[in-house]
Amino acid sequence: MTKEELKALGLTDEQAEAIVNDLGKNFVAKSQFNAKLEELKAAKAEKETMGGELDKLRKANRDNEELSAQLDAIKKAAKEREAQYKADLDRIKLDSTVDMAVAAAKARNPKAARALLDGAKLKLNEDGTVSGLEEQLKALKESDGYLFEETKIDGLQPGNPGGKEPEGGADMAKEIGDALGL
Repeated sequence: MTKEELKALGLTDEQAEAIVNDLGKNFVAKSQFNAKLEELKAAKAEKETMGGELDKLRKANRDNEELSAQLDAIKKAAKEREAQYKADLDRIKLDSTVDMAVAAAKARNPKAARALLDGAKLKLNEDGTVSGLEEQLKALKESDGYLFEETKIDGLQPGNPGGKEPEGGADMAKEIGDALGL
């Protein structure tokens, strides 16, 4: 309200002046009120929008953290599988090489000969050989020779000097038998 409007209502100049001064101190004009109200509504809407965006970011980060954790778990599992694969492959190579060596040593029962070897002392080298295998096979042949085929030694036969048929062959045996009365 203006001072003139107050005077029109029948107030004195002093009363109208006091009300106008008081209105300026304790009250806000409607236009100012509406402007502040719009600012408040805009700020509130902005706050809600920012809160929503913040929640989305938190969720995305949580999802990213979960995704990162899943990726880390997958990488760790892949490394473990790779290590297990390498260990299995090395074990298969070692077993194959040992089995071939036992067969080359002419074991009568390769399974039994293999069981008597100390696997903890056998190590697969980079070049595919097995360290400690030759020593163990040699020791096994000495201690348990029955597990391996004997190699035939060519040479002289007992009772046959020189390894040849005697001259005269069967005739000589008949003559000796006749001489002895057999």
